[in-house]
Amino acid sequence: MWLKIAAALCLSVVPAQDSAIDARAAIAANPHTPTLSLQKLASDEDWYVRFMVASNKNLSARLLSRLSNDPSPQVRTMVAYNLHTPKRVLEKLTTDPDINVYTAAIRNRNIPRKVLEKNCRHPHWAMRAAVAENPSTPISLLEKLVADREHYVGYVARRELIKRGRSH
Repeated sequence: MWLKIAAALCLSVVPAQDSAIDARAAIAANPHTPTLSLQKLASDEDWYVRFMVASNKNLSARLLSRLSNDPSPQVRTMVAYNLHTPKRVLEKLTTDPDINVYTAAIRNRNIPRKVLEKNCRHPHWAMRAAVAENPSTPISLLEKLVADREHYVGYVARRELIKRGRSH
């Protein structure tokens, strides 16, 4: 409880216009920061503070959804990596024009299987490699990716199969 009070107090002492970006970012990343403070920090003028909000493991689905529309691709990438991001938001992020956002969403273990299946055939090798790196990718898809025309994709798929106790 005292951590929540301290976080709220620090947030009131460190205004958004202050140059103490690191202090606001630390508060944003703290899993004990109250929801109301996270909501305020999610609108911070500095992308790094919003990035740290998006990394918070206790962030609400509503705030993750809001941050998925952030103008900063770094913030959207962190939303895609957050394991609490709703599946519908992850699916939306796979249409993001920034390749880092797109691949981060595909790497998220909570991405729906249908998205993995679709991206297993994506024309860009980085998308197929992201499918191979996802710990939730079904064995059947990994076995297809082993034979990918891009050597790196096949390597990643083989490595994942070995991690799961399957040799290929």
